[in-house]
Amino acid sequence: MTKTKKVIISSGQKNVLIRLLKIINRTCLLQIIFLNLCQYKYTGMKKLVQQYFYHTLAERRGTVILTFICVAALTFPTLLPYLFPKPKTDFNAFIAQIDQFYETEKNKVLDDEDFFEEEALFTFNPNTASEEELRSLGLPDRVVQTIMNYRAKGGSFKRAEDLKKIYGLSTADYERIVPYVSLGQTALAGNFKTNTSVFASRLFLFNPNSASEEELILLGLSKKVANNILKYRAKGGRFNTRADFKKIYGLREEDYARLEAYLDLPNNQFVESYNVTEIPIITLPEEVAPTKALKSKSIIVDINKATTEEWGQLQGIGAGRSAAIVKFRAALGGFSSIEQVKETYNLPDSIFQQIKSSLVLSPILRSININEADLNTLKAHPYINSNQANAIVNYRNQHGKFKTPTDLLQIKLLSEDWVNKLMPYLQF
Repeated sequence: MTKTKKVIISSGQKNVLIRLLKIINRTCLLQIIFLNLCQYKYTGMKKLVQQYFYHTLAERRGTVILTFICVAALTFPTLLPYLFPKPKTDFNAFIAQIDQFYETEKNKVLDDEDFFEEEALFTFNPNTASEEELRSLGLPDRVVQTIMNYRAKGGSFKRAEDLKKIYGLSTADYERIVPYVSLGQTALAGNFKTNTSVFASRLFLFNPNSASEEELILLGLSKKVANNILKYRAKGGRFNTRADFKKIYGLREEDYARLEAYLDLPNNQFVESYNVTEIPIITLPEEVAPTKALKSKSIIVDINKATTEEWGQLQGIGAGRSAAIVKFRAALGGFSSIEQVKETYNLPDSIFQQIKSSLVLSPILRSININEADLNTLKAHPYINSNQANAIVNYRNQHGKFKTPTDLLQIKLLSEDWVNKLMPYLQF
């Protein structure tokens, strides 16, 4: 039997040991309390989570259905074009109609009204011009009425600048018509002394075989030159071409160059440079029945040779319309038919029907060499607009010269009617 050895502990050590055991005992107690607390909290949290996320069978089914609806709503717009494709619309017929309308509009002769308004300008006296003449100049009705009211109250225009005072007359209209203002010989003589440049801008179409001294001075010619022209005519002299006008003694080169474009006479040099083709003159009928529309008993007007004075002899054709007809004829290169006269700007059909029986045709035309004419020459013709001229030049540069009128139809912009209309003026 083993004997145990008795350990003697002092009172101090005993106290220390007792304190240590108390501490250990307290620590274990705290651990037990902490573990119990944690277990309680974990159990409560677990129950709380279970209660929050727990759903009944009906709720779970509703959630699944709602999720399916949301997914379908998001994907349906993307799938819609594939499920229900849109039918394709054929716009070919509509595009063809647009092309046809475009070509029709491009082939109109009077597609640029402003151009013809410029061509229809003529000399006028604002103190005596009628309402119709003022409207022919392109003035608005309101401005025309203002001028008539001003004259009715005793007002008069002593200088061209007085037109600026007319209420409603725009600066553009004033600058456009002021070169054509004619206030009579007295006013012109005064202006000539103070400002000779007035005459430089007062240019208009004239025939030196019939122009009066006042008109010649109005064109900027000196009184001496005007007298020389009158003396030449008095001795039986006649101006047959523009070159004849250049032979007048005292006429300066710069005056001739300034007035050449306004001479109502044939121009041989111009004719040669543009390959003018003269068609034999048609024999006129021996008897032409006079109509009431003529100012005299029997007036026959050759539409390709008549001067502005000869046109003015017809009923309803004043100075403005005479100038417009002659200018339109010059731009065309001559009329190819009597019906073309009614295409003149500001010529009513009623007036044309009245004078139609008095018109005859001697078709002297200025032809255009379609293979040599440049862009500006083509655009200068009233029947050829800028787009058509560009198309002709571009096609000619790419494919070579045109041999027949049918070749022009290869250009999409040109129609058969347009080619037929222009044929009398074309040379290949």
